[in-house]
Amino acid sequence: MKDLNSSITNDNQGIDLLPADIDLSRFDPLTIKVLNALAKNVLSAEKPLAGYMEFSRWAEQNLSSDFDETVMADLIDNAIDTCCRFYPWH
Repeated sequence: MKDLNSSITNDNQGIDLLPADIDLSRFDPLTIKVLNALAKNVLSAEKPLAGYMEFSRWAEQNLSSDFDETVMADLIDNAIDTCCRFYPWH
């Protein structure tokens, strides 16, 4: 088994994959709240669109208008930081 901290190479394609697991403790509590609500509403719905609509209603009632800044910072910035730590210049 390969070390999880090393990149994974697909020998047929020459593609390197980096693990991008992020410890949830690095996320703002708001991000966890949003992800939990999204999963609950979408995964419990009979149709995905109905779940997204229910999540949208939940978000309107429970989140400030700038919640996306916090969530995107956690999801994008943390993922980029996690991947970049494997490069020598980081």
